[in-house]
Amino acid sequence: MSRNEWEYSYSTDGVVTEPDKIKATIFWGGVESSIRKDVWKYLLDFYKWDSTSVSREKTRETMRDVYGELKQKWINRMKEECKLQFQQQGFDHSSIPIGFEPPTNPRQFVATVIGSASATRLDHSSPAGGISEFEKNVMTTYGFRELCQVVAHDVRRTDRESPLFKEDEGPGLTKLSNVLMTYSYNCSVVNGYAQGMNDLAATILHVIDDEAQSFWCFKGLMDKVHNQFKTMCLPHLKAVAKLVQMVDPYLCSYFEKIEASDMLFLFQSILLCFKRDFETEQVKRLWEIFWTDQLTPHFHLFFTLAVVLDSRNEILEQEMDSQDLLMYFKSMNKHNTNIEDCLVLATRLWLYFEKNATASQKNDIFEKL
Repeated sequence: MSRNEWEYSYSTDGVVTEPDKIKATIFWGGVESSIRKDVWKYLLDFYKWDSTSVSREKTRETMRDVYGELKQKWINRMKEECKLQFQQQGFDHSSIPIGFEPPTNPRQFVATVIGSASATRLDHSSPAGGISEFEKNVMTTYGFRELCQVVAHDVRRTDRESPLFKEDEGPGLTKLSNVLMTYSYNCSVVNGYAQGMNDLAATILHVIDDEAQSFWCFKGLMDKVHNQFKTMCLPHLKAVAKLVQMVDPYLCSYFEKIEASDMLFLFQSILLCFKRDFETEQVKRLWEIFWTDQLTPHFHLFFTLAVVLDSRNEILEQEMDSQDLLMYFKSMNKHNTNIEDCLVLATRLWLYFEKNATASQKNDIFEKL
């Protein structure tokens, strides 16, 4: 999808006139980097395809304000935790001491509050007032302090080679931390934060940049992939195993022989949508192809199957065992896997599946996804 094609797709009032045609173009050719920021906002449901220029401006304003309100909730929670911490340390009042600046991000919170509480039992009870049922659930699964610790830890080690996230105190890491905390505290369908969300949110920020809009696009992405996090990808891994059995029985029997038929060596690739398996620009192209849902909403699994078959000869010639497979696919970015070849193969595999699979087989493979 070139800039000219994208700009000509708008009507006079700013409506995308042929969204299905746009999606087809994206599926077969990806998106030019200069328009990716705009296109992703549609693919991730920040904008509606039938929105006008005027309505999109209103959407940006409204969603920025809503994001600010959601973000303030966990910042206020940090202030409440500060009060609790001072009480636990023997203060005879519930207010934050004069001159103390309460932290406004997880890293500061971990350093100033949790760090000072190393010898103090963490109290995860909710402060009085204004805590929703979801927030109570977050408290019981992670506890707010654990949530801050995990987010702060993961943010520190996310894409640090990228200029956007290189500086410890830079705006990139701050935005990433804010997006993850706001989502985990308010919106998460997996009861808090799950490792791997940082990888997905970082890629969104690479493209969208604006913090509030990145949050809503990240939420749109999580709406698409949340089941992968909730189920630890088990139904998806089973689906790939059944696809391998259908198209390559010999390879399937080999996986059974080495006790790798559970396909756990593909867990990271499926959970993170190949975020760590290819170069950043390739990952962006791959994601936008997946999001079009052009052939099937499960195209990412046919792509996964293609990646496995692309490595078939190496797997068999080297007589890899289950541990070898795990290490091989965790370092797939070193094996020069050709993403374009795999996309072509994935399309052919889908066509083969559509032609040869029975309705019962299709239902059996995809019904739990």
